[in-house]
Amino acid sequence: EAKDEKDIQSITTSLAQMGKQAVPKLIDLLKLNKEKSGFIITHATEALATMGNIAVPSLIEALENEQAYKHAASALVKIGTPAIPRLIEALSHDEKRVYEGAQLALKNMGKPAVEPIIALFQKGFTEENDSLLSNATIALSALGPKAKVAVPTLVKIIQDTDYDDEFGPLLVTLPAIEALGEIGVSSDAVMKVLIEVLNKKLLANTAVLSLDKLAPHAKTTIPTLIKIYIESNNDNQIKENERTTLQTNILHALSHPQYDHELMTYLKRTNKEESLVATTALVRLGANAAAIKFDLFEFVSSLNISETDNSAHHIAHNSILVLGAIGNYAAPELVKLLTLDEPTALKNKFAEDALVKQGKPAVIHLIAYFKMTYINMEHKASRTRVIRALRNIQKELKADDNIVEKDSKAYTDLVTHGIRILIEEGRGTNAQARMKESGAYQLLRDVVGLEVVYKKLNQAKTTARLVNDRKEERHIQETIDQIKKENQKN
Repeated sequence: EAKDEKDIQSITTSLAQMGKQAVPKLIDLLKLNKEKSGFIITHATEALATMGNIAVPSLIEALENEQAYKHAASALVKIGTPAIPRLIEALSHDEKRVYEGAQLALKNMGKPAVEPIIALFQKGFTEENDSLLSNATIALSALGPKAKVAVPTLVKIIQDTDYDDEFGPLLVTLPAIEALGEIGVSSDAVMKVLIEVLNKKLLANTAVLSLDKLAPHAKTTIPTLIKIYIESNNDNQIKENERTTLQTNILHALSHPQYDHELMTYLKRTNKEESLVATTALVRLGANAAAIKFDLFEFVSSLNISETDNSAHHIAHNSILVLGAIGNYAAPELVKLLTLDEPTALKNKFAEDALVKQGKPAVIHLIAYFKMTYINMEHKASRTRVIRALRNIQKELKADDNIVEKDSKAYTDLVTHGIRILIEEGRGTNAQARMKESGAYQLLRDVVGLEVVYKKLNQAKTTARLVNDRKEERHIQETIDQIKKENQKN
């Protein structure tokens, strides 16, 4: 019934001064609806905190109440060290809300709570104390980096695990593994014990997640992670959803920017499964793997591929997949691979697929090469591949979208050099076959439209007439006639 916050504060302070007999009344105030009674709860919490030890038992009991438990935990934190022994006891409580409330309070107390929790483990494990130690381990995990001194204890817990006990590892070892990741100490002892438990089915997922949190210091675990990923494919005893979760977590742990060079060594291996796992991790890295693009390009360029060499096929394919995933940073390297003269054309095909998948960001690099091929007309085969890639990117876009914006430099370059290539292809016999093979006409038709193509060709014809170049004028007219014939056919 208090009228304002000052009245509320005055009443709760007076109750606190009454001592032990007022504790139940203050606890009742913590159970009020927070939205309607926020000030009352706040000042009741403060009052209980000032009462110290005499309020602790009642506050521990209040952790059972859904409305009160967070406020009770807050008051216990403010009481501080004197509340720790009772909070430690509360970790063995049967009621979930009580032991979770105790964990919350211990977490918020920070370093002063660590040593008392560690002391619990000195007595060893029994059937009577396993739930207490499990909750204590979770409390250490919640404390995070503040619990660094607990790392040797956690390592020992994991090392001493009795794997013959079906549920033992789940009760204490599992939260201990999780705690190592949350605390964040990447010592040799931590790495060693986490690698050891990677081979334990019940613990592998949690170990992988902790290793992910310890990256980039967990490089030494890469071989084991890849091995477990591959073995899980052939493990008939693991459920499909468990396999998916494990493999997803492994890939997440492997996909760290500082692991790129180590993963590239696996990508290059003839073992297809190892190469594929490394590739998948690098693809997940995407642009974060840009540091290896030059090494990867040099490697793929130098790779000799024959029609029968399957191992070289998959290595080249995986390498180019990664370059594609790196994105725009690696587009110039992909264009080089697309235009590379090599016997099987497999690298060309893989590079084209990667560029088409990149979409519009790759266009500017493709047009740069397209422009260059007009200057050097010997590159007809590679130019044809570039044109095909541009056409396929255009096909993937929505009907109202375009690979180049009108009036942009890319648009101007595409039209200017595309028209010159069309005129070159329209010369002499077999012009129609040459135009069909190169795809330049189809590209311009799809991107800028026939009206623009005819307009530009007529402008070129007028220019040739003005400079009295009758031969060039005739060639351009032949090109226009070929396009009209092709258009009528379609």
